[in-house]
Amino acid sequence: MNKATARPARKDIRLSFEFFPPKSAEAEGQLWETAAALSAYDPGFMSVTYGAGGSTKAPTLATVRQLLAMGLPAASHLTCVGATKEEVHAVVAEFQAVGVKHFVALRGDPPGGVGTAYQPYPGGYANAAELTAGLRGLADFEISVSAYPEKHPQSPDVR
Repeated sequence: MNKATARPARKDIRLSFEFFPPKSAEAEGQLWETAAALSAYDPGFMSVTYGAGGSTKAPTLATVRQLLAMGLPAASHLTCVGATKEEVHAVVAEFQAVGVKHFVALRGDPPGGVGTAYQPYPGGYANAAELTAGLRGLADFEISVSAYPEKHPQSPDVR
């Protein structure tokens, strides 16, 4: 590559990696090996998924706790599906107690699965924007969000 076609290095781009909580002892060993190897790329964070309605809360918490213990920049996904605001706040407090300071705020998939209509949970956050505002009101967390690069399938327009 010559200088005319070379791109300058971007210092404002942060790399991140996403993991699912391991479902077996073998997968757990592979996850720690992989996380350690990927740390060489100096990621901004390594996130761990969180199932709808907290279905993977315990495994997510254990995985994030171990990443933090390894000295890695860990973040936990957090959804607002199937939970009241108070229930979400209780989950946040649990994660905060083990040292989590970074959340990836997501609305989450509808309980009926991808393609079904989403309905906010009664007394819960309606979407990721509300969830992000709620997290901001609890503490000075680092918050990342996920978004569609194109129009969201359930949005009437691109705005």
